[in-house]
Amino acid sequence: MVISPRSGGRSPASLGRIPVVAGLALLLTAMLPSGPALAQETGSIRGAVVLAETGEPMAGVRVILARLGLATTTDEAGQFVLDGIPTGQHEILAQRGTLQSGRVSVVVESHRMSTVDLVLAESYQLEQLTVTATRSGLGTDRDLFNAVRTMHAGALASRSAGTLAEVLNEEPGLAVRSFGPGSARPIIRGFDGDRVLIMQDGVRTGDLSSQSADHGTTIDPTSLRRLEVVKGPATLLYGTNAIGGVVNAITNHDYYRTPPPSGWRGGATLDGTSANSQAGINAWAQAGENGWLFWGSGGYRDADDYRSPEGTVPNTAARQANASGGMGYFGPRAFFSLGGTFEEGRYGVPFADEFEGGHEDHEHGDEEHEGEEIEIDTRRVSGRGAFGLVNLNGFVESVRGTVSFTDWHHEEIHGGEAETLFDNLTLVYRVEADQAQREWWGGTFGIWGQHRDYAVDGAEALSPPVIQNSFAGFVMEEFELGRARLQLGGRFEWNAYTPDAEDLRARSFSGISASIGMNVPVTPLSNFYVNLTESYRAPALEELYNNGPHVGSLTYEIGDPDLNRELALGLDAGFKHGSDSFDFDVSAFYYDILDYIYLDPTGEEEDGLPVGEFAAGDARYMGYEVSLDWLLAEELWFNVMSDYVRAELKADRAGIPRIPPLRARFGLDWHVLGVRVKPMVTFAASQDRVAENETPTDGYALLDLALSYSLERGSQQHQITLRFDNITDELYRNHSSYIKDLAPEMGRTVRLSYSATLF
Repeated sequence: MVISPRSGGRSPASLGRIPVVAGLALLLTAMLPSGPALAQETGSIRGAVVLAETGEPMAGVRVILARLGLATTTDEAGQFVLDGIPTGQHEILAQRGTLQSGRVSVVVESHRMSTVDLVLAESYQLEQLTVTATRSGLGTDRDLFNAVRTMHAGALASRSAGTLAEVLNEEPGLAVRSFGPGSARPIIRGFDGDRVLIMQDGVRTGDLSSQSADHGTTIDPTSLRRLEVVKGPATLLYGTNAIGGVVNAITNHDYYRTPPPSGWRGGATLDGTSANSQAGINAWAQAGENGWLFWGSGGYRDADDYRSPEGTVPNTAARQANASGGMGYFGPRAFFSLGGTFEEGRYGVPFADEFEGGHEDHEHGDEEHEGEEIEIDTRRVSGRGAFGLVNLNGFVESVRGTVSFTDWHHEEIHGGEAETLFDNLTLVYRVEADQAQREWWGGTFGIWGQHRDYAVDGAEALSPPVIQNSFAGFVMEEFELGRARLQLGGRFEWNAYTPDAEDLRARSFSGISASIGMNVPVTPLSNFYVNLTESYRAPALEELYNNGPHVGSLTYEIGDPDLNRELALGLDAGFKHGSDSFDFDVSAFYYDILDYIYLDPTGEEEDGLPVGEFAAGDARYMGYEVSLDWLLAEELWFNVMSDYVRAELKADRAGIPRIPPLRARFGLDWHVLGVRVKPMVTFAASQDRVAENETPTDGYALLDLALSYSLERGSQQHQITLRFDNITDELYRNHSSYIKDLAPEMGRTVRLSYSATLF
């Protein structure tokens, strides 16, 4: 039997491949030697952190035992204590801003207090810290099993961009999908939409940016302490929407996994951009004492229409305001916290009125509204509670949980009138338990669930109201095999959709995702990792039930309620080396996806838009990312970055839309006494491997220059950055933009930012 790529049927190969990774994981687990049933004896570590130049104590420094996922923060006197450390030899490091201590070995003895002093100095190569890709909640890039990219607050402030996607665009493997700057969203390794999960402090944002290209992600990058990206399937910990990767935006108030410092601290960031007259400010503060913590933050950003080398692009202005606050208690055995966030904004959707149709229920194309601008007015209200038990001293060392509620509402404004209203209410809960660390074994297991109530009313109501319920259970275990480490994981997830329409049937999907990973130290300064993953994704709501003209995809969409789930088998391998004079990071990936869901053009036209039916066919994604930093002379580094993705439907080797082109970046980085000068040139190849009805884009070269100054002292951290982007005013187009044929990207731009933190 031959199964058409458009049939949505499951091929025999997909039926036979489902248990491959899960079965291999079970076999490897059975072959592992048995270990002690009880947790190891523990001790404690205490010490102080000082600045190398002056010897003064440093407050607000993160002190990390990365392999165990343990961390704390130094107090006003630069002191710290870490309790409950398994006996044996461990590596500890400290980090704050652009300062780092380097790894120091310390031996922990049973029921004894070990002492270690750490010295901070300016570091060109900071070890990246992440919570998103780890089973224990904290790790460094050297210890991970995944390809991960992390940006700290200083790097975020220096980018001076209004969206997460713009900030991440310079990172290998990351690109921007947009329908104008206000609707920008990250692309990871060519994956977009419902295959990339956006989170804030480990919780889904609840917005609709995955559903349509004209819907944006509203998080202000300058409000963040860190931005983390997991490249490749992250479905084990975060669900089927993470089959392509995860972006986790971490605020200054995320103390879900590590205890907060005492005393008060705060900071502020101001930034501006010339090409769109953007100006923004964000400030935060928190105070803690005797385990209690109170916090608050807020910001505002405003931008006009941006200027390109061809002139001003109309209706690209945007504004956004945000505020958050909360409180919590963090004791020696238990913790809880409560917090809330409010965001509101408005941004333009350029040229959208040119694509509007004119059917009888869709008045955007009539003479009354002809030529009127379309804007989107957004509002997000969210609340979150976290709770947990720690230091349980049993098989389970700690239990953590979160419950979050998000009310997302946006209105599509046409000619000053709201014509379509979207409401997305989501309730998400997550409970996870950390096993006590054995000599050779540790793990995490938990449950996750979601209730979603989606409704849309008005001219662009493409689907009926839908209720979505989801539930998952997951486990991830790590084993020490001499110098190497093995990671095994699995997740079962169930998703159900119930549409409020008599002619559409309810659907439910369930599947198992599994992963096997190995991390092997090649030398004391380098690691090799490899992962084999099997990930499933349930169809998105819009893929099942949309039916009508959709300006966000420039297509008249016809959903298919009979679609099957996607199943991806992926191989991801990488090598990392880091030293005082040479840093190298390379990764390669290959994903074979069965029943890949895509918009298949029919060749017909309806309401002035090409008709596309959501269909399923097998696809493959493959590519690489590489970055290199080489010390040429004292304080002078040479930088190289390159990435490439090739994605295609396997049946006819047709291209998949909006895949970023081959890129390469070369630059120099000179820094001394806090001053940093960084010229760089970025080359992008032409992209002529395109999907049906997609236009190719030409290659381009961009010249940029960044100047910055950083000042780190005992209780203060300051950074000022001046950037000159696209110095030659190059006219270029982003292949992943839905309006690339109508508008080039931003022209010559000057960006200025200043950030300060007080500890």
